[in-house]
Amino acid sequence: MRERTQSFDPRQIMQRNSFEIFHYKNPLQENVAIHHHDFYEVYFFISGKVEYRVSGRVYHLLPGDLLLISPMELHQAFIESSSTVYERIVLWINPIFLKNFCTSNADLARCFDCTLPSYTNLLRLTPAQRSDVAVRLGELIRENYSDEFGAQAYSMGLFLQFMTELNRMVLHTSSKKDTDDNVPMVSRALGYIGEHYNEDLTLDRLASEFCISK
Repeated sequence: MRERTQSFDPRQIMQRNSFEIFHYKNPLQENVAIHHHDFYEVYFFISGKVEYRVSGRVYHLLPGDLLLISPMELHQAFIESSSTVYERIVLWINPIFLKNFCTSNADLARCFDCTLPSYTNLLRLTPAQRSDVAVRLGELIRENYSDEFGAQAYSMGLFLQFMTELNRMVLHTSSKKDTDDNVPMVSRALGYIGEHYNEDLTLDRLASEFCISK
């Protein structure tokens, strides 16, 4: 599957009234100033060493993390100089456009509703979810930049499919979080360490995983 990567564009204004998607892959990039915008943003982190701040919350990103950023949420990525290539896929969505596809029992903008008690910017995906998101976004990029017959209609279908799956993941994560909150933090942390003992565990990673300070 071919994917299209672009040179980083620092603009924070949409040029289309539907959605825009970018695949950025930079060996080194300067930090972008803190900012906000009037559209939704889905940020899929692939590689690099990045600390992301959203409305006062700090997230130490791991490859495969997904960030959801609502309109007017101040955010900024801090890229640490590293030999690791900074790679991510960014999806911008016009809220008015997305609203056209919402129904009484399926609000595709629900995953961005920061007024909900269960709202979170960070989705730490399972390996299966990471693979699925990478494939879906890769297909969306391919069709979005394709000149082949029906590419626009095809990309629209892929977009709606992705947004549906994204909301399902958020709903599942919220449900799991409600259950997990009944488990003492220490027990949860020990369980996580036991499951990932053969990986490179750091205080930063544990703090990010459980959204607590070191």
